[in-house]
Amino acid sequence: MGRTYLAYVSFMIIWNALIFLTPYLASINNGLSPSLYAFFSYACHQDPDRSLFLFGNQLPVCARDTAIYLAMLVGGLALPFLKDTRSREIPPLWIFVLAMIPIGIDGTTQLLGWRESTNTIRIITGGIIGLAIPFYLIPTLNFFFCKSNKARK
Repeated sequence: MGRTYLAYVSFMIIWNALIFLTPYLASINNGLSPSLYAFFSYACHQDPDRSLFLFGNQLPVCARDTAIYLAMLVGGLALPFLKDTRSREIPPLWIFVLAMIPIGIDGTTQLLGWRESTNTIRIITGGIIGLAIPFYLIPTLNFFFCKSNKARK
């Protein structure tokens, strides 16, 4: 396993754990929860109508972002079964563009007021792009951070 890959997976585990830990901490009135909500407010609008709830409290990121981050972890965990974690080879860009189309359609049509999205659709479209991201991000990180005299595939 490459160090960049392990750093990515470790980060995504911590990031996702914090997302799901925040509403639990709020449910037991732990003083850390307001700080975590404030921290995640920099990454998400935190609109309650577009968010999921756990332990009777809102997650600190919306349903779409929750799906993206969780799918980024799942995709990262799946990556070693599909390719070398030290690879610098990025899949064809058209696959990434294809994965962005559902979230783009959902977000754009809602923004234009043509329709209101649902959390189910947000989760599905966020999950699609989230699964794709590690297959592009990890090779890119390998390119920039892994020192090697020979390019790995």
